Amino acid sequence: MSQPRAPGTDRRVRRTERALRDALVALVIERGYDKVSVEDIAERADVARATFYAHYAGKDELLTLVFTELVDDVMDRLTLREGPWDVGRTRMVHESYRHAAELRDLYRACLSGAGDGRARDAYRSALIKSVEVNFSERLRNLGNAPGVPVEVMSRVFAGAHMTLLIAWLDGELDYSADEMATMEVRTLLLGLAWAFGLSPDQMSLETADGGSADAGTTEGGPADGGEE
Repeated sequence: MSQPRAPGTDRRVRRTERALRDALVALVIERGYDKVSVEDIAERADVARATFYAHYAGKDELLTLVFTELVDDVMDRLTLREGPWDVGRTRMVHESYRHAAELRDLYRACLSGAGDGRARDAYRSALIKSVEVNFSERLRNLGNAPGVPVEVMSRVFAGAHMTLLIAWLDGELDYSADEMATMEVRTLLLGLAWAFGLSPDQMSLETADGGSADAGTTEGGPADGGEE
């Protein structure tokens, strides 16, 4: 049975953990994650190495906790809670890129798979959850049924966003944060037909049997009871 902590202990624990988290973020931004050691973090936070291990198993666990905390806060603030529901709002994507730009090295470390991939998985899960809430709330307020299941839409959005964000952070795509957000939103909301300079009714889809169907139809898919 654990002993109750003395008054003020919880406050000291929180202060120590906050110092360690702040130290990690600062060091990652300064040096890059791979060049930061537990000793560096403890020294920056002005605590003993043993104190670090009293709170965290290692720097990978601390990284995951720090990034999860940051991402959960960002996603919560970007969840849509009011209309207009018939307007494609881009704030969530713009803010995601701007936040990543401010903490580029931290995002690169986490989304590259550092920390056994736990930070990247936490980002993906938080993003999918936020997008599902936004999509479901929009559909509910519009009174519309989804043409594609929400769980599919949200994962398409999350997968595209993460792929573009990682490529941008790695320098593969030479555009500003706002340019990236605008291109992503337009492509995802308006579709590839728009990106090809076509309207949806000008684009047809090849079916499994080699025929073609209107790109706007869901015939034969799980949304209307067809075979998956």
